[in-house]
Amino acid sequence: MNLDSLHLATSKQASNCMTRFMQKHGDELKRREQNSPP
Repeated sequence: MNLDSLHLATSKQASNCMTRFMQKHGDELKRREQNSPP
């Protein structure tokens, strides 16, 4: 395994983690908006 493919795998993993985090965070924000009175 060369350095380039290792870096690629790492950045892909990081972006997947970031995407999951943003989805979870977005769901929480949506829920909070629905629960709070206008």
